[in-house]
Amino acid sequence: MGETTDRFKDDLSETVSRLGETVEKLGSTVKQYVPVSEFRRFLKNYNVVGMAIGIVMGAAVTKLVNSAVQSVVMPLISLALPRGEWEKAGFILRHEVKDAVDPDKILYPAVKILYGDLISTAINFIVIAILVFLFAKYVLREEKVAKK
Repeated sequence: MGETTDRFKDDLSETVSRLGETVEKLGSTVKQYVPVSEFRRFLKNYNVVGMAIGIVMGAAVTKLVNSAVQSVVMPLISLALPRGEWEKAGFILRHEVKDAVDPDKILYPAVKILYGDLISTAINFIVIAILVFLFAKYVLREEKVAKK
């Protein structure tokens, strides 16, 4: 039994040694194909982190502006329009056709060109564009002051 245990220990030691060599080879291979320093240089040279932060901030500002437009601007605009729900406004090209036997069954749905939603989206765009312009103007002004 002692001889079997010694052989097992030797085999285990040899296997661990081979495993260590394999890990070292794998590490050098990974370094060869995935140059970390080059990736870091890419991140710094192309301002990838700053761009990612800008995208996240832009998404947050978009949600804020959409909420402000839907909650403040649109109700004010709807006061000026006679029916109020102007975001659903549109031209009806074809009215819906219902079944003569079962009036709950719609044979052909109505076909509409909805222009109210387009106007709402355009207002969102204009508000976002103005905010981005004002923010850029403020940041560039701060840079000019800092350079002087």
